Amino acid sequence: MKLLNFTAIFCSFLLILSCSKDDDQGGNAPTLNRIILTSPEADGTLVQVLPEFAWEAYDSEQTVNYSIFIGTEQGNIPLVASEIQSVNPTFTVDVSNVLMNATTYYWKVQANIQGAIVAESEIQSFVTELITTVQLTENADYPKRINASAAAFNDKLWIVGGKDAGDIALDDIWSSTDGITWTYEGALNGTVYGHKLITFNNKLRLYGGIFDGFVSSKIFSSVDGVTWVEETETTPFSQYNNALMTVYNGKLYRVAGYNASAVELSDERATYSSIDGLNWILETANHGFESKYSFLVTAINNNLIALEPSADSGENSITLYTSSDGITWNNETTWMTAERGYTSIKTVKLGDKLILITPPPSNISSSTTFYESENGIDWSPATMQTTPIAARNYNFVALGGSLYAIGGTTITTQVTSVDNQVWKLN
Repeated sequence: MKLLNFTAIFCSFLLILSCSKDDDQGGNAPTLNRIILTSPEADGTLVQVLPEFAWEAYDSEQTVNYSIFIGTEQGNIPLVASEIQSVNPTFTVDVSNVLMNATTYYWKVQANIQGAIVAESEIQSFVTELITTVQLTENADYPKRINASAAAFNDKLWIVGGKDAGDIALDDIWSSTDGITWTYEGALNGTVYGHKLITFNNKLRLYGGIFDGFVSSKIFSSVDGVTWVEETETTPFSQYNNALMTVYNGKLYRVAGYNASAVELSDERATYSSIDGLNWILETANHGFESKYSFLVTAINNNLIALEPSADSGENSITLYTSSDGITWNNETTWMTAERGYTSIKTVKLGDKLILITPPPSNISSSTTFYESENGIDWSPATMQTTPIAARNYNFVALGGSLYAIGGTTITTQVTSVDNQVWKLN
């Protein structure tokens, strides 16, 4: 027995000596068991900003505590929750810690027993969706309306005119800094609806529409959104719906617009440009698109971009074009998508991306899908959800890095009713 004790002591001494030598050489960290992360999956799928995280349980007869780490820097992932105990462990982000939109996150999980780490996952990454809808108000301070126009100007959201629930034309002007609280700013010197409100050359400008009951070629401008001047100049075109106007290379372009003309080659197809928003140059009498006005025009990366949904109900596609001058359009590609919206799709520029807003094929649907693009040609989902916004009649406006949906309609079965909801989309 003594020999055994001596032998045991001697062996222990050799073991300690060996460990000491290993320590002198830097040592080897103990190998931890592996935890398998299951959700979000590392497959490139966009993740919502209030996600649920899940992982496989560590197999042990003792109580296992889990810690989860989530952050935006792979080399410095902060602890966000600990002492999670469950046979099916999960963690859900709450609204007080909502994740940022369009951001790459890294996460991992550790398991510990009695304070000692026994297992750890690999680090996985995911990207949050760009679009997350939040209803700011169901009943904004401004009256319910349709066929209004909205824009961002002087760090505020603006909405002007339109028609109320009784189909009465409006002349009022409203502004907001946050989409929640709206201020009445006065009225135009006449009612207007179906017009285009756009910011150009440091002024808020209003073109076309039905002004005081007549199709208008009037031009109004304002340096503050409150006081409006009717310019002596008028537009060489008339339009009171589907006004396709955008700012590009220091010019304001009008590519198309609806005025109910029965003539195929009417000024609905005429493309004009202006360096001051007052005097116009005819670039071409025919923009060359199949449709007169049922398409979209915007600008990004030194190109004009056009998106033309197929007019054939049996062909679910959007044809994408680019132009450097607003005259010659290059057919870049055809995007096969059922969510083509036809006359309902809209675009808005948010930061360095274009956002495409489109409802499903049925115009009675109140849901909307969002896509994003950095060049106007290649599009990918901006969210994994459909949202309860009727893209057909909302105004989508970007302000201060945020995207808002203003005005519009509520669509149920065959009934369309005006509303004054305001949504924030990111």
